[in-house]
Amino acid sequence: MKEYRQKAYAKNKDEILSNWSAWYAENHERELEKKRIRYAENREKNLEYAREYRSSNPEKVRAASDKWKAENPDKVKKAWDDWYSENGKARDAKHRSTPRGKLDDLMSSAIYSAIKKRKAGRSWSDLVGYSVDDLMDHLERQFQPGMTWENHGQYGWHIDHVIPRSAFNYGEPEDIDFKRCWALDNMQPLWWRDNLSKGAKITAPFQPSLAMTVNENQPPLTTRGA
Repeated sequence: MKEYRQKAYAKNKDEILSNWSAWYAENHERELEKKRIRYAENREKNLEYAREYRSSNPEKVRAASDKWKAENPDKVKKAWDDWYSENGKARDAKHRSTPRGKLDDLMSSAIYSAIKKRKAGRSWSDLVGYSVDDLMDHLERQFQPGMTWENHGQYGWHIDHVIPRSAFNYGEPEDIDFKRCWALDNMQPLWWRDNLSKGAKITAPFQPSLAMTVNENQPPLTTRGA
């Protein structure tokens, strides 16, 4: 029977496809409506099946998702833009409403400002080597009387670099001075007036790293008489 159907299809392929196209054009909306009704009637069952399938086949699901995203970049961008326009601003506002979220957002913006595109989508915490919770604990241990997370801000207390950012010499997050600049032991809380008064002053001995461009065609340096 299967072989017979295959031969019949091969012999009448054009006619079959033409009939199918005509039927599809005539019944497309009705079939979609049937699918919507069936899905609504079995929504919980379908969702449970989908959850179980994703749980049992994570690699297949991930591969299919990655393949679809690679083949449909415009749809991915539109889906993200649509989601963000409806949910993103509220999500960001909720995130910043907590001391932890506010500090996380502040550090992300500060690191991006420092290295721009060289951040390359990487998490600020991965670049500096500590988490937002590590930073919160470090700052809290240095709180002066009256400092709380609620008065962290423009006219409360600021996060200060003990050695000012302007003193360091870096262009990439892999540079030594980037690590030194953003190290935990270079971060402290200061009241806003004290921070403005301190400015870019260096209050301790400090030697920035040297920025050296290596020219592979340049001969090695030699001492006189060598």
